[in-house]
Amino acid sequence: MGGAIIRRFALFPLMLLMLLLLPAGMVAQKAASSSKYIATYESSTQTLTFKENVGETLPENSAWVEDRQQVTTINKNLGNGTIKHIVFDKSFSTYTPTSLYCFFKDLQKLETITGLEYLNTEKVTNMHRMFSSCSSLTSLDVTHFNTAKVTDMGYMFYNCSSLTTIYASSKFVTPQVSKSFNMFYNCKKLKGEEVWTKDKATDKTYAKIEGGYFSRIPRVKYADGTLTFFLTTKETLGENEYGIYDGGAKPTWVSNNANVTKVVFEPGFADARPTNCNGWFKGCVKLTSIEGIERSEERRVGK
Repeated sequence: MGGAIIRRFALFPLMLLMLLLLPAGMVAQKAASSSKYIATYESSTQTLTFKENVGETLPENSAWVEDRQQVTTINKNLGNGTIKHIVFDKSFSTYTPTSLYCFFKDLQKLETITGLEYLNTEKVTNMHRMFSSCSSLTSLDVTHFNTAKVTDMGYMFYNCSSLTTIYASSKFVTPQVSKSFNMFYNCKKLKGEEVWTKDKATDKTYAKIEGGYFSRIPRVKYADGTLTFFLTTKETLGENEYGIYDGGAKPTWVSNNANVTKVVFEPGFADARPTNCNGWFKGCVKLTSIEGIERSEERRVGK
């Protein structure tokens, strides 16, 4: 009996060695991280999605997300695929980083970021170079960003040369910011109430809506057969109000379109610059009039 026990113990190192030599894909990957959040890459759509992980194993084509980490580092762990779209799932909203230093930096092929409202910034102190050199981005919606604790916004939008619009709200404040050098450097297409020009200050001076480079939030309201397009500084939606989505999905107000008889573009909407108007008026079979169409920037969509 003693010999049998010895033989079993002698086999243990060999079994362990065989297990270690198995291909990684054949062994379930337990959580090697204290994080419960992951980024998953879909190569067919070139999309990176951030979300809370379900279970203890790391899913295929995924990487753990840690505080003070950059997307380029995450992508390197995933094989350096091309990222054209980034999505933040609602489940990611409980992730509370303290730093977003260089988070999206150098993603030159990145075209859209969807769900930025689920990127929680309430504890963030550093946004240095956060979007630096994202040269393919045309618009950003940071209306849910809480920047009350941020001290560094230096180079935040540096060389975002295709960026035309930054939607912001009253939560985007800069009283604690002591570093903002070149925050808007070479944002040559950016336009809010102020139009970017190379002779203007590129620090936090114009990081505001009133008299700055930021834009008010575009909204649509449905009431009594009328769709009204307008701009607001409120980040929350009112009754029968809808956001304007730039990501290409059908508009959230289309369920009302069958009853729409009139469309109104308010004067302030002339400052809105949507990049996608796909399906805005689909199914408006009762539509008889459009007021203020000259205030719509649809003529610039796709340019």
